[in-house]
Amino acid sequence: MLKSIEQITIFGSRGQMGSLFFKKAKNSGYLVYGFDLPLNLQDIQDALSGSDLILLCVPIKSLENVLKTISFYLHSSQILMDICSVKVLPLQMMEESFSGPVVGSHPLFGPDPKDNFRKIALCPGKKSESEMELVYTFWQDLGFDPFIVSAVDHDKAMAYIQGLNFITNLTYFAYKSGQKGIEQFITPSFQRRMDSAYKMLVKDFRLFADLFEKNPYSGESVRQFKSYLNLAAAGDLEVLAEKAWWWWRNIKIKGGS
Repeated sequence: MLKSIEQITIFGSRGQMGSLFFKKAKNSGYLVYGFDLPLNLQDIQDALSGSDLILLCVPIKSLENVLKTISFYLHSSQILMDICSVKVLPLQMMEESFSGPVVGSHPLFGPDPKDNFRKIALCPGKKSESEMELVYTFWQDLGFDPFIVSAVDHDKAMAYIQGLNFITNLTYFAYKSGQKGIEQFITPSFQRRMDSAYKMLVKDFRLFADLFEKNPYSGESVRQFKSYLNLAAAGDLEVLAEKAWWWWRNIKIKGGS
């Protein structure tokens, strides 16, 4: 059993998230090796031979190819961990490629995290129970706030938090697009919604589409949401409002008790 994490290899180290974690780990005193495309097999073998943790900072569409490239050089005393925004499928892919402990992690922030948005979800694999404390400490050392959750519960939550946010924005802006004269009615609140959705729907569309498609609970989330749209169509706005206000339950409303 691995006693501590001292040496790390990061794949995707020149990407936005990979470079962030490379810098954080190095500044925290870890010995860090970083790789990106094109991969040099000899360099990979030398780095992996002494690494305690292998961190895969690659998109889910690239995960299978990276695993095929590196799996021959891994040994069962190491920890293999990804950072994809879905967890059931990546854990399955890592467990099929590697006989040692695997952990799924999901940083719930972008490459420029704010102090109040530093949470990282950690999902144990089948053989990683004894290694979770090491991984937990590793992320804390880097200045983040980890919490442990099952892959299934993670993906169900992200099907709403991330997937439904993406798909409702996508369908919302697809509806009425191209209608003659519609743009002259844009209000400040609509413009704010457009500004908020721009990066997700235009710059990062393929990324969010891949995550929506790879999350096994996306369809279920959409079907459940449709039942709430039916309440709206029926005019049951008070019912919806009572439920929606739950998100602001800790805010004292002016004039309230």
